[in-house]
Amino acid sequence: PPRSTLFPYTTLFRSKCVEIDKKIERYRNILRSIRDEATVDGAEKLIADLEAQKAALHLERSPKVDP
Repeated sequence: PPRSTLFPYTTLFRSKCVEIDKKIERYRNILRSIRDEATVDGAEKLIADLEAQKAALHLERSPKVDP
């Protein structure tokens, strides 16, 4: 496809990844100051969920390969 049709998709993909990275960093910063086990567990789950979302974005973007 022409480059002009890929630009909006690429920009959207990057902005989603940046947004997810910022959230992950925010939760990791929170973890540094929290000692409550339930809160730590919740933050770790949120981080894992965000990392899974980001991985899914990368899979969506990967070129399809026919067997």
